[in-house]
Amino acid sequence: MAGGIAGKLVGKSDMSPKYQPILWRWLSWFKVHPVVWAFTAVVAVASWHYLPDGGSDWSNIYVAIRQWWVAPSEHAWPVLPWAAILLSPLGGASGRIATTLTNSLSVLLLAKLIRRFGGPEWMVVFVLLTPPGFWELTLGQIDVLVLSGLLFFNGLDPLIYLLKPQVAFGVLLPRLRRAGITYLLPLVGMVCISLVVWWGWPVSVWIHSRHLCDNCNASLWPYGIPLGAALLWFAWKTGDDRLGLAASPLLFPYVGLYSYLGLLAVVAARWPKWTIIVWVTVYLLFGVVFFGAPGVIATIAGHLPYVLR
Repeated sequence: MAGGIAGKLVGKSDMSPKYQPILWRWLSWFKVHPVVWAFTAVVAVASWHYLPDGGSDWSNIYVAIRQWWVAPSEHAWPVLPWAAILLSPLGGASGRIATTLTNSLSVLLLAKLIRRFGGPEWMVVFVLLTPPGFWELTLGQIDVLVLSGLLFFNGLDPLIYLLKPQVAFGVLLPRLRRAGITYLLPLVGMVCISLVVWWGWPVSVWIHSRHLCDNCNASLWPYGIPLGAALLWFAWKTGDDRLGLAASPLLFPYVGLYSYLGLLAVVAARWPKWTIIVWVTVYLLFGVVFFGAPGVIATIAGHLPYVLR
């Protein structure tokens, strides 16, 4: 019975990449759906025009990556310590340029990830036109850049997708099952080096994580644990990255709204026909949380006559 449920979740074929050295095929990056390119251009222009100082969260990221040898947690940015080094090429740019580049790249990377998971690239429009997508782009967050670690599979990928564990931690289990214990060697080596270079960083990350803004926390903890644990178990049993990605934000006590983009990308790729329903549901839930159920109902009732004309 468990195998049947797992099969339905995975689908007809497993879209998880095989364990292999990364193959850079630069021309394939230009082979994306025209809708994706058009949406990327819109996001770039909007980011440049409406965010002249960059995303509001970019200020913390910017300070950390300008001092790239300092652990980001020392600047109250609770991510793994080598994040600033990986993002350091953006350190020389202004917040406006960095946010525009990050947001534009996020569209392309998320489109590639949806295609990797078996869905149409243009579904990225529906995924990013949600409250999680809106916050990702307006705050200048890097969660989609973290998801780029899922586009390859050679042992170095955890160094990227584990930068923010609440985004894609669950992918570690299916990839470990497919590749074996040697898959963890680069990660273990990097963690050991980091404990020497940035000693005490786990404590610093823990301290700053506990003082994050409660108003910014969109975690389903602890109510999401049963579903997250079930998805994680199926991810291990089937070796499917998608299930591990969907489980990740459900298993952490602090999750930014934008950290659900990976889960939404899985839904868009696996069940594209249901994406519109999920899209509407997300907006309704977002409205209920911020405006209350009466306000949402009143808004829908007020616009319904115009829709039905």
